[in-house]
Amino acid sequence: MDRLTGAATPHARVLIAYDIADDRRRRRVSEALLDLTERVEYSVFDGWVPPHRVGEVWTSVRSETKSSEDAAFAVVLCRACAQLAGTLGRGAHPDGPGTSWVV
Repeated sequence: MDRLTGAATPHARVLIAYDIADDRRRRRVSEALLDLTERVEYSVFDGWVPPHRVGEVWTSVRSETKSSEDAAFAVVLCRACAQLAGTLGRGAHPDGPGTSWVV
């Protein structure tokens, strides 16, 4: 449930990792991913994404990769798996689904 609006928010946890050879294409992918996720390592992103925007995540990566030079991996975790996932260390830890921030 969204803490700000009280609306149900069935967000999906999305994990993305890539190895993109070209600096410019890699920068464009990371900038696009930062709109919906958080960087947890240089080329690994994690975030709770609204279901209607999950496709945007993969499209952002796919549009900038070249299959002959690059590699990318994305997974959408089901709610049960997302709740079992954990993080350790200093990396970013994405807020839970439906978290709202007002700045």
